[in-house]
Amino acid sequence: MKKSSGSPEIKRMDGSIIIPAGKYASLRKAVEKNSADLSYANLSYANLYSANLGYANLYSADLSSANLSSANLYSANLGSANLYSANLSSANLSYADIDYSCWPLWCGSRDVKVDKKIALQILAHFIVLDCDDQDIIELQSFILSTGLPQLCHRAKELGIVGEE
Repeated sequence: MKKSSGSPEIKRMDGSIIIPAGKYASLRKAVEKNSADLSYANLSYANLYSANLGYANLYSADLSSANLSSANLYSANLGSANLYSANLSSANLSYADIDYSCWPLWCGSRDVKVDKKIALQILAHFIVLDCDDQDIIELQSFILSTGLPQLCHRAKELGIVGEE
């Protein structure tokens, strides 16, 4: 992202400009106004605290180390997005598509609001971990016995349910 007065320039990974520098008063405003298609955008290290990105197309966007705390990402397309080290604390990801993205496994994912689909997806990924600790194996078995992981939309690909 190129800095100037007002919003910085925002480019796609291929270098094409999505939002020219200075068009908006801030990066947050620029992203909110153009959230319809931010696919492949380079937003690494962006401060998007409390940004309204509901329904945004962030497919394959680089959001690594971005501050998305308290952001509204309701129904956003985050498929294949890079969320490495992104701060998602208190963000709303309900109904967002996070398939093939990277869920941050640090305190920055605390208190993220998710829907049942995302919760089941994370649960399903937990039960297919290959861990030799007996406590974890028993927990995985118990969770599997609840029938919840089988409801994950990726249950077949994860081998939790067989072909019907």
